[in-house]
Amino acid sequence: MAVLLGSVVSAAPQVVVPASDINALKREYTFVRFSQLTHMDGSSSAQSLIPAPARAFHGKKVSIRGYVVPVDVNRDGISEFILSSNIDSCHFGIIGGPDEWIYVTMAEGRRMPRPGIMPVTVFGVLQVGEDMRLGAVDSLYRMRGERVAIH
Repeated sequence: MAVLLGSVVSAAPQVVVPASDINALKREYTFVRFSQLTHMDGSSSAQSLIPAPARAFHGKKVSIRGYVVPVDVNRDGISEFILSSNIDSCHFGIIGGPDEWIYVTMAEGRRMPRPGIMPVTVFGVLQVGEDMRLGAVDSLYRMRGERVAIH
């Protein structure tokens, strides 16, 4: 077992990116800003929940920076979380509009340590599209997280 940021994580595949590896990962994963996923001009409608340029990221290896709202957490760390564009979601549970967050599921067997209120960059494959549950849009963006950098 290794100790990272005061949390204990198993010897499963390393999830936290050492600072020395970040530049190599930046070449492999396209950096996406939340502003590229949101309707900054207020133009969203029922026909267009996702901005057209954001659809180009579907199925691509990307990295995106945000704040973690844990969903599935145990003593070994977090396996599912909401990556939010806004730090207020961490403190007050205010998630924002459906284009302001990504539902992240870490790759099988991987958990990340609790980052507290520090921003993280998640590296993984982004899924773009309306995910419907019970007749309503459940999410617009989902990601299979492979690695995480804690800032």
